[in-house]
Amino acid sequence: MQLAAQDIMRQLKQIVVKEYGVPEDKVTFADGKIRLPETQLDYAEVMFKSFGMQGGTLVGEGQVKTSVKNEFGEKSTSAFWFFAAGAAEVEVDVDTGKFKLIKYATAVDVGKALNPLGCRQQLAGAAITGIGQAMFEEIAYDNGQLINPNLVDYVLPSFGDMPPVIDPICVEVPDRNGPFGAKGIGESALIPVAPAIANAVFDAVGVRIRDLPIKAEKIFLALEETKAKS
Repeated sequence: MQLAAQDIMRQLKQIVVKEYGVPEDKVTFADGKIRLPETQLDYAEVMFKSFGMQGGTLVGEGQVKTSVKNEFGEKSTSAFWFFAAGAAEVEVDVDTGKFKLIKYATAVDVGKALNPLGCRQQLAGAAITGIGQAMFEEIAYDNGQLINPNLVDYVLPSFGDMPPVIDPICVEVPDRNGPFGAKGIGESALIPVAPAIANAVFDAVGVRIRDLPIKAEKIFLALEETKAKS
């Protein structure tokens, strides 16, 4: 993306040189403007000057080839790896199996957080998606027929179903292959959610729920089975 943006800047600079007769080394970019020795231009103004009032499109291109070896000199199968952890706090009613997620925290190796607020929001969003998978979402079949093929019957969590506290933590370990040390973090915070909630339930009442979603009836039946064996 960085190289593609730089390519667009190069194209814009060429347009300014052509349309305004300014030497290339006198064209700079700062504060959202194109700077010339005696004036400054808006991007839209330059685009209209080049393409007319209907405007046009500039397409930037960028390509990066990551290192084929890791820091130990071994062949690397990926540009980077995800590292993430999750911790959940739950309350469980031992009589009914009903449980509530009180707090969820996630810590993710983000490489270098170029936009710390955006990173935390991304981690929180991934955690919310994971909570939906862990506690609500289920594709249900009856005799091979899908019985919840719509958003009325396929249960998605609402904001009211979210825990009062979701604490996203960015752990910064700059990655040599990423732009400015950044890593992709789109999916990493999603992965530990279900195990964290399942482990929290086990820690609270001593029963393992090994299939998703984690529901009150599953906890209740597991508790009853444990009672029957004792």
